[in-house]
Amino acid sequence: MKLFDPINSPLEGTNLIEASAGTGKTHTITGLFLRLILEKHFSVNQILVVTFTKAATEELKERNRNKLSETKSDFLKGSSKDVLID
Repeated sequence: MKLFDPINSPLEGTNLIEASAGTGKTHTITGLFLRLILEKHFSVNQILVVTFTKAATEELKERNRNKLSETKSDFLKGSSKDVLID
């Protein structure tokens, strides 16, 4: 099995992320979401993320909001402990 690299994966086409619980899917999706905004200049409304449950949808919304807020704060500071943001 090939590991998915959210930092270096191309931001073209479609990415299907499928894995067992607790494997980092939400973290990976959040990273791709942030990269699309920063690198491709997409707006939030231009990114489609599909999940299977309402709970997963809410979790992704919250994590994406938090990641965007964390990114803004870290950009203002000029550094981050998060490899993706840094």
